[in-house]
Amino acid sequence: MKNKHMLLILIICTFIGLGLIPRVRAIEYSAGVKEGDELIWICSIYQKEKMEQLFGNDWDEINASVFKDMEEGAKMKWRITEIIENAILYSNKTKNNESALSIKFDIWNWTKNVDWGSKDSQDQRSLFKNPLNNLDDLIYPNFAPFWLPVPIGEYMKAMEPVLSSGYTVDGRVLLAITIELNIGDLDGTYPTEYVKVLALYNDKGIIRSYKLYITDHFVMVDISLESNPILEIPLIILLVVLSYIGLAIVLSKIK
Repeated sequence: MKNKHMLLILIICTFIGLGLIPRVRAIEYSAGVKEGDELIWICSIYQKEKMEQLFGNDWDEINASVFKDMEEGAKMKWRITEIIENAILYSNKTKNNESALSIKFDIWNWTKNVDWGSKDSQDQRSLFKNPLNNLDDLIYPNFAPFWLPVPIGEYMKAMEPVLSSGYTVDGRVLLAITIELNIGDLDGTYPTEYVKVLALYNDKGIIRSYKLYITDHFVMVDISLESNPILEIPLIILLVVLSYIGLAIVLSKIK
């Protein structure tokens, strides 16, 4: 009888244990941004001559670079026009077509005219749903993509094993990608001296800060994502109103 009770207890504990074991599920990545979103970056530092020394003339024209026409004090804008959640992209890693995420967007090149006017071009960015299928250098000359799928921390960490040796990923605290290049790492000639890139991201997968340094932390490029004033102004008003309400309640109790 005792053995039967022990067997029953063992079976019950086994089922309870199985129920407590977390089920491992594949992470489903998404674009993070949505159609109609506008993203504006501002350039506070750009040492053009030095960058040409580091990477060669016309370095910013390569592969529809986000640095085209950049200058200090200028802004660049993207407007998301389409999200493709089930794109198909050929992977040089697997030699097969693989599932990918893709965003299409209008581009306003770097300008000091904040009236913007008509868009300058359109572009598309795609990344594989399986981070291990991505290329190891994240495309020169950006070195770090201006958009990554979300949840971005998990995507970064999953992508890290395939990145080149100069890449370091922080997918937990800073949401950052760091790239270090030594002389001649790109093609035997460029860069002409040590370069470090630090790219920080927000939780939507958008690059919020991009800095390119040389030795002794001299900054050659400094780009940051501009906050959206349309969202910030109502928030500020709300905080002010709540502060006045709180103060009124406190004063009424004192009286």
